[in-house]
Amino acid sequence: MQARRRERFVSLYETHADRILLYCLRHLARATAEDAVADVFLTAWRRLDDVPEEPAAWLYATARNVIRNRYRAQATGIATAERVARLQDLTADSAEVTAGRRADLATALGALTDDEREALLLTVWDGLSGAEAASVLGCTPGALRVRLHRARQRMAAALHETSPEFAWEGSPT
Repeated sequence: MQARRRERFVSLYETHADRILLYCLRHLARATAEDAVADVFLTAWRRLDDVPEEPAAWLYATARNVIRNRYRAQATGIATAERVARLQDLTADSAEVTAGRRADLATALGALTDDEREALLLTVWDGLSGAEAASVLGCTPGALRVRLHRARQRMAAALHETSPEFAWEGSPT
C-alpha cells in the first residue's frame, strides 16, 4: 500500500512539477516559486487520496491558493513592519511629547459620536475589515464607510485644532 502511494506521488510529481513551476514563476520570484511548488506537492502528498485521477486542475488550484497565501503573508509582514516603524517613531519622542500626542488623540476620539468612534477603532485598532466591522456594528458596509469617513474628518479637524503638526494628509487646513 505504501509503495503504491509513493509510486503515485512520484508519478504525479514527475508529470506535473515543471508545469506547476512555470505557473508559479508567472506570479513569484524564482526562489519563492520553487518554495511554492514544494508547498503544492507537500499538500498533494498529504492529501494524495483527494487528488483526482486527472490532477492538473487540482494542482493548479492548489498552486493558486499557495500563491495567494504567500501574497497575504507578505502584505501582513509589510503592514507589521509599518506598525513597528510607527511605534519606533513614537518611542523616539520624549515622554512629554508622547503624552501630549496621546492627550490630543484622546480629545479627538472624544469629539466623535459613539458609532463613529466604534467604527474607527474596530477597523484601525482591532484590524477588522469593513465587512467584519459592519457585521459587528449591525450596519451595512455602506453605512460603515459613511461612519468612517465622518470619523476621519472629525478626527482630522480635532487634531488640527489641538496640534497642527500632528494632523495627517487630507485633514482640513
